[in-house]
Amino acid sequence: HYIMAHAGIRPGGQLPADGTWNDSTIDALLGEQTPDDLLWIRHGYWDAPTGLLSAEGEGPVVVSGHTPTVSLGRYCEVGGLAGLDEESGRGQIVRLGGEDTAGVPDRIDIDCAAATGSEFGRVGILRLDDGAEFYANINPGE
Repeated sequence: HYIMAHAGIRPGGQLPADGTWNDSTIDALLGEQTPDDLLWIRHGYWDAPTGLLSAEGEGPVVVSGHTPTVSLGRYCEVGGLAGLDEESGRGQIVRLGGEDTAGVPDRIDIDCAAATGSEFGRVGILRLDDGAEFYANINPGE
């Protein structure tokens, strides 16, 4: 399962009592979120696990944008990556978490800073069925 939100969710979700996520348990979780959480959250989301994945890495992964990956370092520790493709210096899709969830990240930032223009941004596409990433650079002036 994936949860798609503009900015993210307020962390602290609880695994369902039977350990099974389905459409109704995900709907209930989303019903606990405020519009501000879904549209604007940064602090408290990027720097904390969602709590939605089991120790086996099972559960919904939150896919969101709003925070350009080139800026993630302001909101959380992202290792040496800091949301940048070291070769091109442009934003890239970043997966966060996985330390306590069998290596499965619980958050994915897909905002590759396209709105910033050609210097740092590019368009990023994440194909959810297999995790493939695709990128297109932005031409100067676009």
